[in-house]
Amino acid sequence: MYMIEKLKKLVTQKTGFEVKSLKDSILLSELIELQINEQLNYNTIRRFFGVVSSTTPRRATLDILSRFAGYSSYAAYCIKHPITSESITNEASYQIAYSKDLKVIESHLRHNADSPKFIFNIVIVARELLHQKRFKEVQHMFKMDILDYYNFNYSDVIFIGNSIGAFFKQNTLGKINPNDFDINFIRMIYLIYVDYSSLNGYYGQWSKALTVNNNEEVRVFSQCVTILADYLNQKKLGRLSEQIQTSSFHPILQGRILSMELLRTNNETQRVKLLDAFFNTKRNKEKVPSTYLLEIMTCSLFSRSFVVMSWIVNNIERQVSKHLTYEDSHFNILFLVQIIHNHKFGITNSIKVIHDIQNDLFINNSYTEIMSIFAHIFNYHNTHLSEKDKVLKNYLALSAKLNYSLFSEEYLITYFDT
Repeated sequence: MYMIEKLKKLVTQKTGFEVKSLKDSILLSELIELQINEQLNYNTIRRFFGVVSSTTPRRATLDILSRFAGYSSYAAYCIKHPITSESITNEASYQIAYSKDLKVIESHLRHNADSPKFIFNIVIVARELLHQKRFKEVQHMFKMDILDYYNFNYSDVIFIGNSIGAFFKQNTLGKINPNDFDINFIRMIYLIYVDYSSLNGYYGQWSKALTVNNNEEVRVFSQCVTILADYLNQKKLGRLSEQIQTSSFHPILQGRILSMELLRTNNETQRVKLLDAFFNTKRNKEKVPSTYLLEIMTCSLFSRSFVVMSWIVNNIERQVSKHLTYEDSHFNILFLVQIIHNHKFGITNSIKVIHDIQNDLFINNSYTEIMSIFAHIFNYHNTHLSEKDKVLKNYLALSAKLNYSLFSEEYLITYFDT
């Protein structure tokens, strides 16, 4: 109930009044419709705030109130706020995960499918099963109809994918063949938690294995990841093994495919031509939505392509959708691109150093370490001479951990010389 009570406080702070009566409930209902163009019945509001006898709020109610408070969904609200053990702990879910009977696990998940805590239950059960290396049970779990990818909004999928994906990063589970998993698991975990820190580890192994997957989207995504791994390891770059029609893919994947073409050439004029040609039909009032540019931003940093950075800064749509708060992470990567771009061209930056990318910028956990490389680069070239050795030491330690040959000491020192 912790997160729900916190949500009540956020709604109260936004409205400036406490919901204590029928009149207050009607007023809040009208405000919700006025501000986010969604309807929430005043009787539902009365029950939620305890004006009348309350019940466990439905997920749809929590989503609407979260959107009113400024988040894309209840899951996105939970991601943005510290999640304490009180807020997500469900003792039954932990106990159920130790049951040897698949029917018991399935029954528990189905029973909680309409609960506001359902996505937390999914994470708890899946992580506990993975901890026990019960991969067949995880496979069965993600084949359930109630866990189908299309039953969740994208913010929910991101929460599930990042929460479970991080477990693979943090734990040694032995050799796993991702092709043994259902497409639903691959979509919700592998395609969401893109572990840029482990392209020479488990994630790179998964990507190589999935380049021959039966699903075209998974196959193409995996080929792109293996090409990027080769770039970071300074190997010859391959090409996608098939002709594809990208228009049906998610915008992030469309951008990822284009970013591989941008890495393949060092000709800046050609890079701009590729960008202009691809985005000619995808602009929104002359600007390009950030979802298409996520991987292009990261690859502009990798390749030190200041021309592409300039193109991004001048063409990206900076309006964040109220329903897509995961875009916040995209715009913080844009912030890195922009301050590095500004340093290159002598434009005064609004920030001198980035002390801690996790505290100063909200960036998806799977991208944090590799984006920290560029925070170190920026800091090195913007800090006092007496601090440079410290920044260099931190950079080299992170570079050794990532183990990508591209991130050498020379790369740091000469980054702006191109």
